[in-house]
Amino acid sequence: MKKLVIVLLHLLYWLIYFGLLTLCFGLITADKPMFRTQFEYWNALMFGFAMLPALLSFYANYSILFLRFLAPRRIGGLLLANFVVAMCGTAMGQLILYSTQPGRMNWTVETIIGMGIVMMVNALLNGAVGLGFKSFFTWYDDLKWKEAYKRKNYEMELAMLKSQLNPHFLFNTINNIDVLITQDAEKASLYLNKLSDMLRFMLYETKTFHILLEKELAYIEKYISLQKIRTRNPDYVQYTVAGNAAGHQIAPMLFIPFIENAFKHSAPKKEGNVITIAITIHETGIRFTCTNHYLPGTAVEDGYNGLGNELIRKRLLLLYSDKHTLQVTDAHNRYTVALDLPLTHTYELHHH
Repeated sequence: MKKLVIVLLHLLYWLIYFGLLTLCFGLITADKPMFRTQFEYWNALMFGFAMLPALLSFYANYSILFLRFLAPRRIGGLLLANFVVAMCGTAMGQLILYSTQPGRMNWTVETIIGMGIVMMVNALLNGAVGLGFKSFFTWYDDLKWKEAYKRKNYEMELAMLKSQLNPHFLFNTINNIDVLITQDAEKASLYLNKLSDMLRFMLYETKTFHILLEKELAYIEKYISLQKIRTRNPDYVQYTVAGNAAGHQIAPMLFIPFIENAFKHSAPKKEGNVITIAITIHETGIRFTCTNHYLPGTAVEDGYNGLGNELIRKRLLLLYSDKHTLQVTDAHNRYTVALDLPLTHTYELHHH
């Protein structure tokens, strides 16, 4: 939602709230016209008694408590934090009233407690409204994001479908397994199961916004394993994963386009390393690098099944906004992709 609209809605709420307070003031002083001339007292009462606790509780919930407690559904912590905020707002309001109007009120224990209860109820109600505002804006932004994802991502879905059902890779893998059956039936069965797992993953688990990082890495491992059938060079591919993938989520099929591209355009060397793939996982992010050597004079396509890196960049921008970095370099017959992404914990999924 646009910031101007959000600001206007906030102003509208406080105008309505202030109008209700003014109406209550008018009703209370309807038969006491002399009180209406005591503006200093009523201004202090309006601010200390009604406005300060309301503002503090509203914006504490709107700016801090929603993200810290309600989004991860820590309801107990949310209730406790609201109670503390309401108490602080009440104490501050009463302190303002006492310091500005010490002689106007009978500051007995009963008065302080009675006034405090009313002020706390007012603060808690406004805190609930603040949560409601934040929840509504978050829901609206989520809705708009999902609409944008569905509208702008259809090209990428077509590209992913081409990758998932890539007949070249599929036929080559089946042929390689067929040849392997006569040489090593047990190994052929293992590769066939990997291919089956890959197809199952692509058909059923890549349609969501997030998947477990462990599943994405398992898919990559199977893909590389199947690609290695076609070469006798044991050092052709170096694939390493560093860090703990458990408990993290990621958008599906982000790395595989670059890996496919590396295999497609790599030099057919019978010795030495040709492709290097490294994935490093830390607490809040992941770094993916993929480098492949290609023959001099061979043009490397900029992208993913001929659709280009620009399409991948659009998908990354849609999924991760400006929270990612993608660098592609092509020099000295080496094509390198470096991608840094934030990670999502399983208990705090991207609200998309």
